[in-house]
Amino acid sequence: MAKATLLFTAIFSFSLLSDEPQALVNIDITTLSPKDIREFQSLDVDITYIDQLRGRMHALISPDAAAWLAHRDVSFTPMIDDISAYAQQLYQSGYFSHFRSYPQMLAEMQEIVDAHPRIASLHDIGDSYLKTAGRGGYDVWALKISDDIAEDDSSEADVLYMANIHAREIITPEVLFYFIRHLVDNYGRDAYVTHLVNNRELWIIPSMNPDGHEYVFQGDPEQRDRYSPLEPLWWRKNMRDNNENGIFDAFNDGVDLNRNFGFSWGIDDNGSSPDPTKGTYRGPVVFSEPEAQNIRDFVKQHQFVISLSYHSYSNLWLYPWGYTHDPLPERDAAIFEALADSCVFYNNYLAQRGADLYLVNGDTDDWLYGECGIWAFSPEVGHPDYDGFFPDTTRILPLVQENLGANLYVAWAAGAEPIVEY
Repeated sequence: MAKATLLFTAIFSFSLLSDEPQALVNIDITTLSPKDIREFQSLDVDITYIDQLRGRMHALISPDAAAWLAHRDVSFTPMIDDISAYAQQLYQSGYFSHFRSYPQMLAEMQEIVDAHPRIASLHDIGDSYLKTAGRGGYDVWALKISDDIAEDDSSEADVLYMANIHAREIITPEVLFYFIRHLVDNYGRDAYVTHLVNNRELWIIPSMNPDGHEYVFQGDPEQRDRYSPLEPLWWRKNMRDNNENGIFDAFNDGVDLNRNFGFSWGIDDNGSSPDPTKGTYRGPVVFSEPEAQNIRDFVKQHQFVISLSYHSYSNLWLYPWGYTHDPLPERDAAIFEALADSCVFYNNYLAQRGADLYLVNGDTDDWLYGECGIWAFSPEVGHPDYDGFFPDTTRILPLVQENLGANLYVAWAAGAEPIVEY
């Protein structure tokens, strides 16, 4: 209780007028009921991690949220007690030079295609929001790796790998680039890799949200209006101009792309928010965002068997449902569990349904599985105790390496019949 009171006082000392998150804290939720947690979420709270079994939550909290916790004698301790100072430290230290910017991603993908034209090709799958609005922005690119690169071979299983739907999850493109390099560097040398490339069509989208990625990556305090001290470092949404005033500001703008997909979209205000100022704002209508439309249209053009959409952080391997605790059909549940258990063999993550973490609606996995029949997973990369969204640079290589085996495995499993025998 003493620590909570001290932190509460410290947070208020940062800004008496702001309702935006000021500190990242570790909260003991063992005394909170599900109803309490829903009430807490309705405040200015950005939950970055939750572990129901161990009874803890990481969240960016506002003074109002701190007061709510303190009033209920809920214990919470600071992890980062001044998120603005922390952000500036990362920007000024050269931290981001250890990760790829989106232009660097594009340049490297082109370099890979130029060096390996027989097995790699680039495909423009659409535009980011800012590009559609004529305010800069980017093309969104997918890299295809297969043997007959110019053909769409219906006899070869399609697998989809995606990353960075949430802007701040900057480790996730690195996971896919490590996988890409492993494939192209070992084709013709490693029998397993060669078999996969010759018998699968692997589609890799390193960033689904390039506008958001670059806002986080570059940092731009000048774009923040006076009501929003939240640093670009912590941005999760795209860059939609929600109030259509022609100026981006972090308080009013952006859509959570992982709440904008068409299955169970907006069924309640717990799994997503109708409020544009919230981090989980689902957008004005289903598939309102160009970035979500890109994935929708691209998926409809192919016959994907399995998909991975990389997130951070939690060391989890999530699968549907996310929008409800209702069970999956028995056979499908068995297949999801078997595939997930095989994947976490390589990285020791915890495999579980998305709803067991917290409820979401309008996410990619539920749409990919519920509407398209794809075995869809969301790995959450990074240990909650010491990685978070911005792992130490010495942790980048271990994090990407620990997911290589799972990436290779799903490529194999997509063409292995049957996946589960009965």
